[in-house]
Amino acid sequence: MELIVLGSSSKGNCYLLKNETECLILECGIPFIEVKKALDFNLATVVGCLVTHEHGDHCKYVKDVINSGIDVYMSSGTKEAIGIESHRIKTVISFDTFKVGGFTVLAFDVRHDCEEPFGYVIHHKDTGSILFATDTFYGATRC
Repeated sequence: MELIVLGSSSKGNCYLLKNETECLILECGIPFIEVKKALDFNLATVVGCLVTHEHGDHCKYVKDVINSGIDVYMSSGTKEAIGIESHRIKTVISFDTFKVGGFTVLAFDVRHDCEEPFGYVIHHKDTGSILFATDTFYGATRC
């Protein structure tokens, strides 16, 4: 399994977690043509895309992803905030696990200045478990 960083800044975020047979896209905040180029224009191995929250540097190109026939996974709060309706948008619930190809994903709540941001624990037989959390912080609350 290889992690390819296509963008990691306020200009746009996108990562590919891939092996020879499948690819999971993490975030879609860069022009989708750049993702296609990184995959040699072969989207056949792409099993889905995870989005953490609705800020443009993380989801600006979600329409391009879904128009390419790729399912995009996000919280219901993120879906509402981006305002896009599509059967390709799959809402997930915090602390529920779901499958995306050979990846098993656990979504969890994080803290950020948006509707319902998620982080993800992503498990694959080739890598074990990976924690993906971005634009978040830890803040203790009073008891």
